[in-house]
Amino acid sequence: MTVNFFGYEEAVKLFKDGRHQATSEAPASFPVPGGYIEVGVSTAGLTRMHYVSGEKEEVLSPNKGTAEYLRSRFGKRFPITSRVIGMIAVVILLISLVFGIPQLIEYISHIEIIRDNIGTFTSPLQLPGPLNMTLLILAALAAMERALTLKNHWLIDMETTIYDD
Repeated sequence: MTVNFFGYEEAVKLFKDGRHQATSEAPASFPVPGGYIEVGVSTAGLTRMHYVSGEKEEVLSPNKGTAEYLRSRFGKRFPITSRVIGMIAVVILLISLVFGIPQLIEYISHIEIIRDNIGTFTSPLQLPGPLNMTLLILAALAAMERALTLKNHWLIDMETTIYDD
């Protein structure tokens, strides 16, 4: 399975034994013997890659040579370090939500039609520009970490999936 994150189209390609079998737009669902394969994509990477058969779901293993495979291998070789990195990623994303949501509401409240009908909102949580940019970069790296481990939660990963729906 391949997904070109830097391409213009959000195409997911299914391969079997190195040969192209099917292409679909993301999110994708490919029928296979005994069930189907579901693939979800966000701006940060894969959010889902499961084989679904009846009531049972199984996370598929990433292909060798992919970033997801390298992250999986790192997790198997260094499980404690991997868990710590994962927890740090979650904390960074939660902190970025705490600071980001009020700033987003403030930004939206300055749109003319909203400002004129509802009024404006000033975020009580203001960070200096460089700190805000640092948090943004850390959140992007944390989102990439979550995508490489094929983990996605509607709240924690809101920033990476809100624009993909």
